[in-house]
Amino acid sequence: MAVAFLALGTNSFVAADDAEKWQRADDIDHVTWSMEISEPPNLSIFVTGRFAKEGLFFGKLPQAEYDVPPKDGVQDFYLMIQPEKGFKVPDELKSKNNVHASAFWKHCTADAPWLRGIRVHSANGTALKSIATR
Repeated sequence: MAVAFLALGTNSFVAADDAEKWQRADDIDHVTWSMEISEPPNLSIFVTGRFAKEGLFFGKLPQAEYDVPPKDGVQDFYLMIQPEKGFKVPDELKSKNNVHASAFWKHCTADAPWLRGIRVHSANGTALKSIATR
């Protein structure tokens, strides 16, 4: 399924085809990344966050698309959540409000030779990680 992304304001980002279903997670707990040694390299990003809702949620980590590369060399990503519908939440999971999401960027430096870092946005803040691409 092709998804078009729509930027709303400075720090809002939702998939245009399911904007009502997805929302930003409340907070970011942990961001890690790894660069696959290949030419050009591939970038994997892993994020753990939290939300103040009860139940099970899917997580995704879409990246912003730019008309002009950002001056700071930092690629923006957004930790998004969507409730799992049609699933009875077991009692032992009802207090768990963590979400995990990941992104894989094939040939990241070919797409973005300016890349110097990643910034992950949540509803209440951001996390910034520097990336050594060379």
